[in-house]
Amino acid sequence: MTFEEIKTYFANYAAIHPALRHDPVANKSFIAVHSEKNADDFIKTCKNQTILVLVTPDKKLFPPRGENYNWEKFICFFILQKVGRKNEDAVTATQDTCEQVGNDFFSRIIADRYTLIRSVLQESIVMQPVGPMADDFYGQACMFTLVDEYAYQVDPARWLV
Repeated sequence: MTFEEIKTYFANYAAIHPALRHDPVANKSFIAVHSEKNADDFIKTCKNQTILVLVTPDKKLFPPRGENYNWEKFICFFILQKVGRKNEDAVTATQDTCEQVGNDFFSRIIADRYTLIRSVLQESIVMQPVGPMADDFYGQACMFTLVDEYAYQVDPARWLV
């Protein structure tokens, strides 16, 4: 899957999740970012209580088996809420709420693993508390791995030689 396909997948579910209700114009609660600065800027200026930040994936080429190559794509998204960091009870409650939203997304990912978001390694699913981020945001970092087939070929038309 391309990053654009992954971004669309998350945007579609962010639009229908009651904690996010993402609308790219009226209620922006989801963003896909390519840098930490872009994430910080979005988090600091977002007006929503709960937000989802998807980070551009890293990827690693699988060792080949015969002539079969694959990419492992390491996907990370954050579910965050703004809360005063001096209130430990509120931080704990926020992380619990964000954990439930993360669970909702992982449930969708597992349910869609053969259709919409193919080749999820279920054993790679990880969630861990994070915060503070961009001032007073706390929540959960959610991570998993996708495996994409890599049909390598040297296409002479793509080279100047």
